[in-house]
Amino acid sequence: MRRKFRFFFISTMEGLPWGGSEELWSRSALHLVGRGHYVLASVRGWKRTHARILDLQQAGIDVQERRLGLRDGLSFVADRISGRRGRLLGHWVMMRRIVAKRPDLACISDGGFAGSPLLMNALAAAGIPYLSLGQANWEGLWPTDTLAEQYRMALRGAERCCFVSRANQAMAEAQIGSRLTNAEVVWNPYQVSRNADSAWPEYPDGQILIACVARLEARAKGQDLLLRLMAEKKWRHRPIRLTFYGDGPNADTLQALASELQLGAHVRFVGFEPDIEKIWRDNHLLLLASRYEGMPLALLEALLCRRVCVVTDVGGNAEVIEDGITGFVAAAPCVRCLDDALERAWQVRNEWPQIGSRAGAAIRRLLPLDPVAEFADRLESIAHGSKTGGIDESRVRR
Repeated sequence: MRRKFRFFFISTMEGLPWGGSEELWSRSALHLVGRGHYVLASVRGWKRTHARILDLQQAGIDVQERRLGLRDGLSFVADRISGRRGRLLGHWVMMRRIVAKRPDLACISDGGFAGSPLLMNALAAAGIPYLSLGQANWEGLWPTDTLAEQYRMALRGAERCCFVSRANQAMAEAQIGSRLTNAEVVWNPYQVSRNADSAWPEYPDGQILIACVARLEARAKGQDLLLRLMAEKKWRHRPIRLTFYGDGPNADTLQALASELQLGAHVRFVGFEPDIEKIWRDNHLLLLASRYEGMPLALLEALLCRRVCVVTDVGGNAEVIEDGITGFVAAAPCVRCLDDALERAWQVRNEWPQIGSRAGAAIRRLLPLDPVAEFADRLESIAHGSKTGGIDESRVRR
């Protein structure tokens, strides 16, 4: 019989109600509550609760939606005045709840390389074991010496420091000036079947159909680079159509840029499409111009659907694509490098079905059958080995 543990998931996502960074922790929480564990979660509170958060609540997960109390408000103002960015909104309300619940393991999921060091060090001071899960990294996220020391202390004290790519881990270790002997790489869950329909699409009116599947946030995803690329003479006059799937904070600006560049029907914005396999029934190639990444779900899903991918060499992209063999990697997120990679792909476009087939076989050798179950198993193992050692059902306050 499995021992019952108490898990507390903390999402540090503040800018949006939901995103790809939330998939692993939230699905793992559902998996663990399904195994009979007591699961809690803390997320940023929004005016309208996101449907995926409602799913967690309906499954029996005790979800706290963080809002500012008086002490939190004062701390938030003080942090902004002093230039610190360490505390989450609702930090003190959340910490009181964590200490009261005494979880066997806290899992901090962050859209960057690690969660707040103040939070992790507060958990350590309270004697609560914790794990850091970093979903992305960027060379521009370079901490000051003081903050780097806080990160070193916090991450060394973690039960595990999880990253979604080797590149993210290596960059984090450089950013804090220390190797992390407790680090490991985990996989995010994908939203297509491993047996996804891989029939190669037709070419309507002789057109090659290219998809960019990403939230419309140019700072991270670089869609502005793709529009500038498509505006170049040779691409403007080739039989291609680029479709942007997704929504986000730069939707209006990117559409305005497309209009300014007079791209016309050459480029389409169609909004969010939940049916990933439908996207790849309709398109031949994935084009991502990311300025920074973790391990993009859109890339894993396109590879599983046996499509050709052209991506930038950021995050884990080059860890799942062999340049020129199973896809094409641009050396950097800039128009010149993207042009080089897409041109190399264009020159062998008659071989795309074969390249996609090789890519599909290669990614299936890398990906676990069930990344969520694998991560949940890892959390159980860590909780089992922690000093708190399981819960007394009589003290669970539901």
